[in-house]
Amino acid sequence: MTILVVDDAAFSRGMICNYLNAAGFETEQASDGQNALEMVQTASPGHYALIITDMLMPRMTGVELLAALTEANISIPVIVVTADIQATTRQECEGLGCVEFMNKPVTPGPLREAVERAVAPAKATG
Repeated sequence: MTILVVDDAAFSRGMICNYLNAAGFETEQASDGQNALEMVQTASPGHYALIITDMLMPRMTGVELLAALTEANISIPVIVVTADIQATTRQECEGLGCVEFMNKPVTPGPLREAVERAVAPAKATG
């Protein structure tokens, strides 16, 4: 199971990947939403089980990535990890299909639990 971690901050990306790798997950990294969208579009179907994305990034934000995935009819669960704790931001992300919304900084336990919840439907059908 491969998880795509999207964040313009290399430190944040690396930290999340380290947490996920320690929990037994495979990870790949993208530096912004545009890069992530290109990776998803060129990957084989089912390659990515989950996307974890930051909100504020250059070229394409997390919200724009969610909208682009929806528009392209790409159905991959998305967890948003952000320092933006506004209720309106959370509602916008959930309206675009985000399955989990977490505040930065994330810690290993809650991140692992969110990932397990996000991929549970795919595990049940696959």
